[in-house]
Amino acid sequence: MPVDEGDWAQIDWASITAHVDKLKGVVSHSPLSARRRSRGEAVRAVQQRLSDLGHEPGGIDGIFGRNTARAVKEFQRKFGFLKADGVVGVQTWDVLFA
Repeated sequence: MPVDEGDWAQIDWASITAHVDKLKGVVSHSPLSARRRSRGEAVRAVQQRLSDLGHEPGGIDGIFGRNTARAVKEFQRKFGFLKADGVVGVQTWDVLFA
């Protein structure tokens, strides 16, 4: 749902931050990848963020497929200090959501 400019003050940023941190906990226990056939809310958040940053994951469906892996590798290459393996672990998550 789009947010009107006047609505920004009403967004509960603390709740959003807490939710993203909760999803990071999921990633810290089990990195997201196509090989693991990762699915769910954390994958959807990664796909949305990649899309927002111009790295098209091929749809925001919560399924970590080939297109999402390609977009993750593209993002990782952009930040040369990351190993471009297409896996979203804590390091990639932290840079993606910084």
